[in-house]
Amino acid sequence: MLSKGQVKFLRKSFKSNLLRFLKIPASVNPQYNLQPKIMGMLTNYLGASAREVNQSIPPDLIKSPTPARATFAEPAAKRAKVNNPIYDDDDEGEGSEASTSKAKMDARTQAIDITAKYILERLNHDTVNNLVKIALFTLPEEMPAAFASSYTPIANAGTESNRKELSELMAAQMVHKEVGPGYEWLVQKRRKEHEAKTKARNEGIAIAPTPHHEPNTRMPVVKQPAAPEKAPVAQKAKKAFNLVEETEKIDAKGAAELFELAYDSVLDAERRANAGGAGKIYMKLVVRLTTRFWEDCTPYENKLVEFILADHKKRFDLAHLWLCELYAQYQGYSNCALRIKDAIANQDGMTQPQRLERYDNAVCKIMDEMLERNLQKETIFYKLLLEIPLLTPNAMCRLQNVCLGKDNETGMFMLRETLMVRNRQRPQLLQFLFSLCFMDRPEVHKGCMDVVKELSHLPFIRSSLCDQARMQLNDCLEEKPPAYMRKPGAPEEWTDEIYKNSLSVYSILMPVDPTLLLPLAAVYAKSTNMFKRSILRVLEPVMRQLSQESVISLIVDCPHGAETLVARLVVLISERDRPSQELIQKLKILHDERKMDIRALLPILFGLEKEEVMQLIPTFIFKTEYQKSVSTLFRKIYTARDFKTGELNFDPVDVIQRYHKIEPKDDHEAELLVNNLESLFDPAVLKPDLASKGIEAIFKWEQVPFLFLHSLYTLYHKFKTFDSFVANLFYKVTEKKMYQQSDRWKKAFFKCIREMKAKAYPAVLILISFEEYEELKAELGPECVTEFKAIYQTLSTLQQKNMNEKIKEELYDKERETRDRDRRLRREERKEREKEKERSTRR
Repeated sequence: MLSKGQVKFLRKSFKSNLLRFLKIPASVNPQYNLQPKIMGMLTNYLGASAREVNQSIPPDLIKSPTPARATFAEPAAKRAKVNNPIYDDDDEGEGSEASTSKAKMDARTQAIDITAKYILERLNHDTVNNLVKIALFTLPEEMPAAFASSYTPIANAGTESNRKELSELMAAQMVHKEVGPGYEWLVQKRRKEHEAKTKARNEGIAIAPTPHHEPNTRMPVVKQPAAPEKAPVAQKAKKAFNLVEETEKIDAKGAAELFELAYDSVLDAERRANAGGAGKIYMKLVVRLTTRFWEDCTPYENKLVEFILADHKKRFDLAHLWLCELYAQYQGYSNCALRIKDAIANQDGMTQPQRLERYDNAVCKIMDEMLERNLQKETIFYKLLLEIPLLTPNAMCRLQNVCLGKDNETGMFMLRETLMVRNRQRPQLLQFLFSLCFMDRPEVHKGCMDVVKELSHLPFIRSSLCDQARMQLNDCLEEKPPAYMRKPGAPEEWTDEIYKNSLSVYSILMPVDPTLLLPLAAVYAKSTNMFKRSILRVLEPVMRQLSQESVISLIVDCPHGAETLVARLVVLISERDRPSQELIQKLKILHDERKMDIRALLPILFGLEKEEVMQLIPTFIFKTEYQKSVSTLFRKIYTARDFKTGELNFDPVDVIQRYHKIEPKDDHEAELLVNNLESLFDPAVLKPDLASKGIEAIFKWEQVPFLFLHSLYTLYHKFKTFDSFVANLFYKVTEKKMYQQSDRWKKAFFKCIREMKAKAYPAVLILISFEEYEELKAELGPECVTEFKAIYQTLSTLQQKNMNEKIKEELYDKERETRDRDRRLRREERKEREKEKERSTRR
């Protein structure tokens, strides 16, 4: 765009030159009639006043204008021959050099006059207003900088002279563009003249060629010497030269051979075309010759592929232009000569699918040739993937071969860049990327994960990634795995490996986009148990990284059937951070509404009321499916602390007492109570002093439960410093004969003796009756007598006196007493001998 100063300078120069031209006599020559036009341009467009124009015209040109050039005297016959219409050239290029006489006006000027008259009749205020309204839509939003300086108001706008001038200007433009009634009249006139000439030739009339002439010039008259008159001879009619009759039609084979030779010559002219600065025109010519003139362009496409790859570093633009042309033909954007030919012949030609197949074949042909020549690392292969108009599925298969090759990093790089560039085909490319994750190649799978991880950090691709990941997750609900998830030849059934691969992309995207948690829960609720286990196992590391806000939003909108996923999420979150009060409340509400598994409440036990927690203990104890969670229950109870004070929420002594107050309904529940004492007295979370306080408090009850004895030997095994404490309590239990209350007591008594052994034997030998002793032997087995005898020897004399006589007799070992007596006698004899030696030594 010109600057304001440049526009002013051009207007000034143009004005001064036109004013100077008015001083030339040729400006008033009636042959050209230029003076009115120049004056109109000066006053209407260049802002010159009438005074300036009149002062520029010399007085002699105003008073006596130059007359028209005199016509040379010519013979009448000569003038008639020259002015004969048969010698007029009908070429429209000479229409601008018309004669000044209106009677002899040429056809083009008449066409302009007809169109001007047509426009003038319709050039009214309404038409101009409509044209202005339409033009307003094409105006720029801001006024150009040079408009104010170049715009000049027309003083006579709307007058009859202005309308005529505007009509003539528009008519000239319309005839030049070959539209309007004047041009239609001109076409009809030429057609009639052509038909007349053709008819005359067919009748054998000799038509002389149009002589070379210049308008308004005198034809020189050459005087020929008078020739002697000859007798008149009848002349034959001369036949004009007919190009159609003189030429021969070439056959299809010859035309193809000539075209092939021309095509090869064009290919060889690349260097000369580039040297002459016609590189773009050369490429357009090659592409059009390759694609637009034959139904089967395969031979020329093969030549073009070879030509491109011969110097692929410099000829990518040619390859790109070729593929763009094929794509334009596929979409119907290109004016293909073949399609015009088909339209003339009333044929449909190639359908759109056929044109797409042609484009696909061309793309694959180039890529296959490059793969055969190991050119996949070259720039042309990379640019083709990024810049061709459409990446077809077959082209993606070629890219897959590169991704699965030895240098798969190159293919992954190209795939990543293609995903970033091709917005319109991004879903198909993401589907292609996800399908590579199911390949049985660890390096390929790792490369895919790296690409997904890099793309997930780009906001403009992340949404497409997440959408595709949701679609892949929904595919896992099908009865059979889709084809892209299965290996070739593998059975059509779901496996843990397929589920694991289908969740690999999801595991990368979930930390970046937590909104994927809700779609995961929706799929989890409808999935099979195998898929649920895979979700919990594969996504566990990702779930640990989720925020509590994401889990709360899932609890609020939890789909029916996804309660176990919520429970697992809360467990994993609680292992990392302490659950917030809002999370506790939302989970309690969900548990009450859905009747969830009570194990879901374990992470939030510290937020529940004491009575609620105590009511949970029997439920955990007596249900077989909850046995693995009992240890977690007591660990949570013993370690739960208040948010504000930091003190324990539950007194361990109270918990131990509550546990012993639980009444079993049958032997199975009693067995479960006994088995879970290991978790109740876990030394990792329970201090010894608290455990001893709890047991002593239970012993002081009026009705001591049978579970007390089981707790004694459990404490004996768990706390090594409790030997004396446990033995003392057992002695008191035996002394009060508590084991005689029921069969469960007696079984607990025998079990306690078997577990505590040496710590329980003294109380048993001293305090039980012989019948109970016999029953104990039957329970413990005959080998226990040997242990009883050993303990009997360690008892004091007072303790032995308090024993039952029958028990004492059975445990009394006579042989051992004899051995002890003999040992004592030998010891005394040895001492006597030593004393005698000392006496003899003194003497």
